[in-house]
Amino acid sequence: FDQSTVANFGSELNFINTFAVSRGVSRYWIGLNRQFNQWVWTNGSPLIFSNWRPSQPDGCCGSNVTCAFVNYANFNAQWDDAACGDLFTTPQGFMCKRPL
Repeated sequence: FDQSTVANFGSELNFINTFAVSRGVSRYWIGLNRQFNQWVWTNGSPLIFSNWRPSQPDGCCGSNVTCAFVNYANFNAQWDDAACGDLFTTPQGFMCKRPL
């Protein structure tokens, strides 16, 4: 991937983060899942840009830790990994991207 693709990805994630903060959302899934020990986006594209928190992903809690999410415990929109079911115990809303 070229530098502009990576920059575009970072810009999209920054937009989502800014939107979430403005709505008071403190924790949200970013559409990134671990499949066969690789992190991939919901559209099937590979992870080319990351913003993992130090020591993440750590798979802390077993083999079901397959979702990446933003957690404002660190206030930098950095990512943690967690079990997907844990993320959806409290409704957080969602945002979708579609082509124009």
